[in-house]
Amino acid sequence: MKKPKHIWFFILATGITNFLSGVLVYYGLVAIVGKYVKAFMKNYRHIVHGLELALGIAVLIATLRLIIKTIKIKSNHNQGDEERFAKKIKSVSPFSLTIIGVTATLYELTSALPYFAFLAVLLTFSLSPVGLLLILLLYNAIYISPQVAMYFLYIKKQDKFDKLYSFIKDKITRYSAILTPSALTIVGGFLITHSIFKLI
Repeated sequence: MKKPKHIWFFILATGITNFLSGVLVYYGLVAIVGKYVKAFMKNYRHIVHGLELALGIAVLIATLRLIIKTIKIKSNHNQGDEERFAKKIKSVSPFSLTIIGVTATLYELTSALPYFAFLAVLLTFSLSPVGLLLILLLYNAIYISPQVAMYFLYIKKQDKFDKLYSFIKDKITRYSAILTPSALTIVGGFLITHSIFKLI
């Protein structure tokens, strides 16, 4: 990575998203939003599932194009495309890192049982807004501490991390041509199947 400091956009995005999610859960705003979402789905479910079907088809088409492109690259041994792809990976923008951090954290919240258990314990106390914010800040400071530690470890041992990154990248590059289309096919197939089942 050309600018290691940019990783702070990812680290802070995960911490802040986790923190705000905790506040929303504690004050029941998630339940309120869920109520409106259920009402929306009840009134416009055909539109939503129609869009889901279209998205599933789009994913499968994109997967097919990806497979064709991968075959062409392998047959032509186009090193230029691989170098441009590598450059893109090395120069991830702060905005992209922030979006990745927010998205990853929201995705992980679906399986963040320890966090929800912690929030359930907090709900048994009558905390003031300031007290709640301080507790959640402390919790999420601990939550991002491994990432912070990894950042400083990377700064001090960058050469070893680069070797590890090269090894992992080599393995990912080797198997991504199979794993990525397979994963996308599963996602697209699920969206199509689910939407058709709901529309019938």
